[in-house]
Amino acid sequence: MNELPSSVKFLCRALFNERVREEIIGDLNEEMEDFSTKHGKFRTKLHLLITTLMFTRYRYTWKNINQLNTSTMFIKHTLRPAWRNLKKDKMSAVLNGIGLTIGFTLSLIIALMVIRELSYDQWHEKSDRIFKVTHDERSIGRSDRHLATVGPPVGPALVEAYDEIENYMRVRDTPTQPVKVGNKNFYEDGIFYIDSTLFNMFDYSLAEGDERAALKNTNSVVLSADMAEKYFGSSSAVGQRIEISETPYIVTGVMNPSPSTSHFTFDFIIPFHAFRVPFGYPVTLNSWGWISFHTYIELKDPSEKEALEEQLVDFMKVHWPEEQHNLFRFVLQPLEDIYLGEIKNDIVASGSWNNIYALSITGALLLFLIIFNYTNLSVGQSLTRTKEVGVRKALGASKRMVVFQFAIESVILSLLSFIISIALILPTINFLESYLGISIYAMEVWQSNQWLAIVATILVVIVGAMGGAYPAFIMSKTKAIAALARTISGGQLGINVRKVLVTMQFIITIGLLAGSIIIYQQISYIQDKDLGYDKSALAVLRVPGQSLLQKADVLKNQLNSIQRVSGVAIGGGRMDGDNGNVPVKTPDMEESKPIFIDGVDYGYFEMLGIPMVAGREFDKSYPTDSAGAVIINEKAVRYMGYSSPEEAIGRQIQVGQIRTGNIVGVVADYHFSSLHNDIGPLAIMYPRTLQEDVYIRVEPGNMLELVEEIEAKWSSIFPDLPFDLIFLENHLNSLYQEDVAFAKMFQALTIVTLIIACLGLYGLISLIATQKTKEISVRKVLGANLKDLMGNLFRPFALRIVIAMLIVSPIAYVLLSGWLDNYAYKIDISWWLFLAAGLVVLVTALVATVLHSMKVYRINPARTLKDE
Repeated sequence: MNELPSSVKFLCRALFNERVREEIIGDLNEEMEDFSTKHGKFRTKLHLLITTLMFTRYRYTWKNINQLNTSTMFIKHTLRPAWRNLKKDKMSAVLNGIGLTIGFTLSLIIALMVIRELSYDQWHEKSDRIFKVTHDERSIGRSDRHLATVGPPVGPALVEAYDEIENYMRVRDTPTQPVKVGNKNFYEDGIFYIDSTLFNMFDYSLAEGDERAALKNTNSVVLSADMAEKYFGSSSAVGQRIEISETPYIVTGVMNPSPSTSHFTFDFIIPFHAFRVPFGYPVTLNSWGWISFHTYIELKDPSEKEALEEQLVDFMKVHWPEEQHNLFRFVLQPLEDIYLGEIKNDIVASGSWNNIYALSITGALLLFLIIFNYTNLSVGQSLTRTKEVGVRKALGASKRMVVFQFAIESVILSLLSFIISIALILPTINFLESYLGISIYAMEVWQSNQWLAIVATILVVIVGAMGGAYPAFIMSKTKAIAALARTISGGQLGINVRKVLVTMQFIITIGLLAGSIIIYQQISYIQDKDLGYDKSALAVLRVPGQSLLQKADVLKNQLNSIQRVSGVAIGGGRMDGDNGNVPVKTPDMEESKPIFIDGVDYGYFEMLGIPMVAGREFDKSYPTDSAGAVIINEKAVRYMGYSSPEEAIGRQIQVGQIRTGNIVGVVADYHFSSLHNDIGPLAIMYPRTLQEDVYIRVEPGNMLELVEEIEAKWSSIFPDLPFDLIFLENHLNSLYQEDVAFAKMFQALTIVTLIIACLGLYGLISLIATQKTKEISVRKVLGANLKDLMGNLFRPFALRIVIAMLIVSPIAYVLLSGWLDNYAYKIDISWWLFLAAGLVVLVTALVATVLHSMKVYRINPARTLKDE
């Protein structure tokens, strides 16, 4: 054969780059001349094809030889030395790796939590077109009220009046009600009356049932997936019978699980047209002033929102009496703003911008801390690699190559730490949920936003590059001769920048530590504050209103017969702010004002230890008390314009459409809501329709036995109702569950920050002590003692801690004061808290200095100075 077969040439063109193809064809020609003299044409051709394919194992395909050599050189002279250096200095690698892993893990979890908080209700396709109609009294300066609810006729009337509105939906919550299926009998909270437009406006869907017909009949009910499983197990719930407050319903649908990022959570949905006005309420579903209904509207075009709000002024004037035209305005709140909005409502989930800011700042500070930490250690560690840099430069390495070498080592360690942190995210979340007592749902965000993994990886590479960038640039400027002679000056090694970075670390650590102390004090304050009544040893028994109305006296007598029960009284709530509010008017007031209302029993104030400031408590000896007596609190006295409680006694008062009577008593202010809110004006009456909680004062002892006694009495009176008893103190603590969780989260982050700072400080002092070994040995020979050496090492750190404390104190004061503004009752921030935080960091630095000073001091100077 004189020429390579065409099939072999084709294969060469397909497999090999032009630069290597000619060399391979030459080799194949030589092989062909030798092989063809001994074998036939077919066998030679087959042999050449096989030989051509075998060249691919040397990776000469697709890329040129220069690229191949570059890849090989990259592995040989960059990755291998990087890995070798990490293995060589294990202590620094471990300290940096632990700091980076902890920082990445918690920063990522914080980011997931913040993203979740910011994404509420965005999963609805029409989220930009859905608005909530709210009742705002602030815009006209009447009061500071901005209510999340409006009257029941508002939604239908708006759709009828304006073509811009495509649909509406009303939601009416209900108090806790007994739910029964067969032998299963429980109290349930998440029971709502909702219009059938729910499935048209929002992206809720049914796993079972027909969305178009599920809320059609008045006896229909739709269950959440959890409730369907709770009451019907694995059986299909659709078509099953269920009783809610002794009213029978047929299950017509079971909801698909929806994302947790929804401000409303439903367990039972009853058609809105099945709602009936509760017994004793002087209103109807056509009452515009019954401001208790959450109302949503869907606009055809979201840009019409502002124009529509202006038209709502005229709309209000059409449907409200003239004397009330200047009392309020209708305001449209975007669906996506409800969760983080300023309007808070007990049945709607709400978040806090302050908490989001705090978490975001903490996460960012944590990232900065690990960068500062890593950079500090890297700069110090670079001292031990001056000879290596000198050799590289002597062999022709450019500045860019030196920078790249240091940067790639930093990125490798950063990526390894990130991989470990990914593995730690789930167990860390599980631990935090157990520790905080709340669900974080961070993994839900991670799984539904896969782009986060890419963004996180990019950020990790950036963090790694930033951590190694500064020492890389310092070492790249080093002269080869100076590096080989190890005569690099402190200025060359960026000592000044290191001082700044160490100070920044102390600023972050002291700031977070002071914040943690202040947050802990605030949470302790609201949990221990005097509420104006005795909350200890007070149990509360929940009874449905109609049942209590029928058997209140029987229940009280039975409970009072228990030896360890010292008092029983009936109230309208559990001191958690679940109070209605209505307009109040007296002859001395120019116009009506909103006031909170409550309903209590005879002896209620005496049993709870709430003193009367003027007048008297409700009394059975006054038959008119149940129909015409009103008691107000001290705040209401000032609110109505009276100069003293005594002046208010005997005055006529009209409380909405509920009661027209006289003020018979003024009670001392007490907290009937959480300490997030100031004590509001309160009107208290004795209508049985407002009462559903029985307060029981108990004596110390075996509480389990006492609860069993109370349950036995309960069962003898209400055999078909579930038993629901709580201790008021536990219930009040639950009002601050999110605050406590936030405080614990902040404390955990502060502890982690302190650990990272300690690791960095320990490593940095270790490097400095190692670098100063010869200096310390000389000082020791000249008579310096251990105390002098410790002072020499510790003094610079002490100075930077003091500077950091002076810098961070005013900044932290401003930020923490803003967070405390969430509470109507709050602590005063004392200067000594910042001093205490600084002292903790100071002691930590001192301990690390003592440990390393003792270690270096033990070294024999003769061994250190033998080469000098």
